[in-house]
Amino acid sequence: MRINKLMLAASAATFSLFSCINNDYDLSDIDTTVGVNANVTIPVQMDDITLHSVLDLEEGSQIKDFNGEYAVIEDGTFESDKIDIPSFVIKKPVVEPINDVINVKKHYDFEGATGNWEDLKGELDNVPLFSFDLSGTGETNIHFSTNDVDESIVSIDEISVGTKTADSVILTLVLRFKGIERYVKNSSVEGLTLQLPKGLQLKLDNDGEYDATTGTLEYKKHPLMSEGNKKEIHLELSGIKNIENILNLTTNAATGKQSFIFTGICKVIAGAAVVYGKNLNSNVSLSDLANIQKVDYNCTVAFNGDIDGKDFTGNIQYELEGIDIDPVSMKDIPDVLNQAGTTIALYNPQIYRV
Repeated sequence: MRINKLMLAASAATFSLFSCINNDYDLSDIDTTVGVNANVTIPVQMDDITLHSVLDLEEGSQIKDFNGEYAVIEDGTFESDKIDIPSFVIKKPVVEPINDVINVKKHYDFEGATGNWEDLKGELDNVPLFSFDLSGTGETNIHFSTNDVDESIVSIDEISVGTKTADSVILTLVLRFKGIERYVKNSSVEGLTLQLPKGLQLKLDNDGEYDATTGTLEYKKHPLMSEGNKKEIHLELSGIKNIENILNLTTNAATGKQSFIFTGICKVIAGAAVVYGKNLNSNVSLSDLANIQKVDYNCTVAFNGDIDGKDFTGNIQYELEGIDIDPVSMKDIPDVLNQAGTTIALYNPQIYRV
């Protein structure tokens, strides 16, 4: 709040008129009117006065200074109508599967093996015989999108999600190794690191570690054993954080509704499926193992339903209704602001809870 101060400076001229009257002269015909012709200049200076310069706030003053802004303190409570922001739903992502072919890396000389194979099997239980490297295989995209975010939501920092019947969404990844079922009953998936979308809040199985900032999911503490020739990884998605502005909102001018869409990659960054002697079927032969050259790799990603936005943290711009606040009376305004001719206008009044 600023007040304009008008400073007037004027030079006052005092004219003393002295006359000597000589009785020898007849003054009756003399014009005794005295005139002064002068141009008086009054300098005018406009300056700003801030409230800091005229307010000396006392400890018990009704007016308080909050970080350079003046507020009127009025004790009391008020209630508004219930704040009602509609929930929104993120459509169930439909993810294209990954299909690839992996060359088999041999760790044992099957062709040069000598002796009875049945006798050798027992010695090879814990020996890696061959493996297939999962790094460098294909990738797929996971799209998260919604178009019914209420217009009162200005920005989203984090969303808690679930389904209509649960507090989390199940995300299932399945790694399949095809073409070796006749020879291999299972395998050990070792050093597995997956790239997932950033910002997910996940509850993990099998001692996995997920970094929401990078989107990497690692299983390095223990190898993952496949069931048959597939490995299922179940993750519980409980929320999404706005990492790198992935939850940026855009507004539909026609409907007033807002939307966001972000896409993350799913792929294997590192890891290999290793087959040990104990992972072989009982009827396998040396020639069978020598002929294994390639493995068909398949990876699928599936969600168990639509993703409901349960609650969120962020900013809203909501028009409160039903507020009934008693009039506020300001009693200790300084005289300089409380005199005739002074007008105080309040712009953009705001309510703070203190």
